[in-house]
Amino acid sequence: YSQRISLVLPSGVARDFAQPKATAARTDVTPDRFRDAAFRRHLEGMVRRACPAHLLPTIYWVDQQTPPAPTLPAASFDAFEERYFAWLDSTLIPGAAPAAIDLARNRLVETMNAIANDI
Repeated sequence: YSQRISLVLPSGVARDFAQPKATAARTDVTPDRFRDAAFRRHLEGMVRRACPAHLLPTIYWVDQQTPPAPTLPAASFDAFEERYFAWLDSTLIPGAAPAAIDLARNRLVETMNAIANDI
């Protein structure tokens, strides 16, 4: 595969990222259907069938942060969402400063790496 595509979706679960993943208390949050294993398999199958053969899709089911923290852990869905929209805003603004675009992209890459390592 020469190209990769990453889909980041909420897992329907929230946890405290300060605790080890194996022992952290997990709380159900919306969307409810994303906790269902059959729904996840169905969605993953549809994505794989819909992607062209040269794309390798990777689907990340990412937990949200609980309780709300002043500084979001990079591996949380909340941090991904915040950094993704910051990157998108910096990219869509015509004439945005290259330093701002680089910072937003680097923060998003940091989050994606944290998510990949947390799985």
